[in-house]
Amino acid sequence: MYLGWFPTGRPGTDGEGWKLAVTGTAQVPGYHVSFDTDTPAQVVAVAVAAVLGLSRPR
Repeated sequence: MYLGWFPTGRPGTDGEGWKLAVTGTAQVPGYHVSFDTDTPAQVVAVAVAAVLGLSRPR
């Protein structure tokens, strides 16, 4: 899982301030979600907690 914060916006995007990406496997595709620069950190934290809550140890 990767989480990036770009307070002035991620280069090459239109106002993307947060990027949450989860890598995939050979059998399961990865995914990503973006949040605007003005999205409160608490909202992003809830999304990260949900992703972590769904993870399974190997």
